[in-house]
Amino acid sequence: MNIKIVVVEDEEDLLELIEYNLSKEGYEVIGILNTKTVQRMLIEEDVD
Repeated sequence: MNIKIVVVEDEEDLLELIEYNLSKEGYEVIGILNTKTVQRMLIEEDVD
């Protein structure tokens, strides 16, 4: 499974938990702590 997911969460501990669980299920996860960098990341990365 090569599905890439972007998760935006401002609480670092919660973000790490979400990233861990999604990765464990086979997803490629990009975690972001703030919305300021999301637009640039979405342009640079090919996400599902």
